[in-house]
Amino acid sequence: KFFEIISTVSNVPNLFITALQEKIDLKTKPQGSLGLLESVAFKTPLLQGTLSPVYTQPSIIIIAADLGIAD
Repeated sequence: KFFEIISTVSNVPNLFITALQEKIDLKTKPQGSLGLLESVAFKTPLLQGTLSPVYTQPSIIIIAADLGIAD
């Protein structure tokens, strides 16, 4: 799933990749349900080289949609 991301970062141990994916998958949500946000959650620790990345100056984006459920 995230192998295209991994290919851009060299020398990443398989144990790190496995631990990172497990950490993301164990969050209280359906696996893969956050789409692009999950790839960011995967890429950031890879680039920082830690399972506990630090986000400096984070931003919040609120997105809402009406999918017809209210009807």
